[in-house]
Parts: sequence; structure tokens; C-alpha cells
Amino acid sequence: MSKIGFVVTNHQSQKLRPQGRELLYAFIESLEKSCKHPFELYVVDNGSEEPLEKNEKYHIIEIE
Repeated sequence: MSKIGFVVTNHQSQKLRPQGRELLYAFIESLEKSCKHPFELYVVDNGSEEPLEKNEKYHIIEIE
């Protein structure tokens, strides 16, 4: 069976988007509940202040 690929951008910083991680985790939870097909999730971290924690639920692409 083939998989679907999803790509989402994320940024977290106190100045521009302090709730960035909270929004990302809410998106992931919603995706897991609503997508009924196997999928891979790619998170593009757009220069966040703190690196995104590695997790088996997604792949991380960092942009500095």
C-alpha cells in the first residue's frame, strides 16, 4: 500500500510566534485522527529559536 506525504512549515520564537509548537502539535493530533491512510509527515522548521525535538511521528527539515 502506498503512503501519502504531508509537508507542514513551523516556526517558534518568542517575538514572532510563541505558540508555534502548540499549533504544530495540534495539527499533528488532528491529522492522526482524521487521515485514514498511511502517511509520512515532513515538518519544515523555519529558523525556530529552539530546535524541534526528534520524534518518530515526523521527519524534520531545518532551515536556518
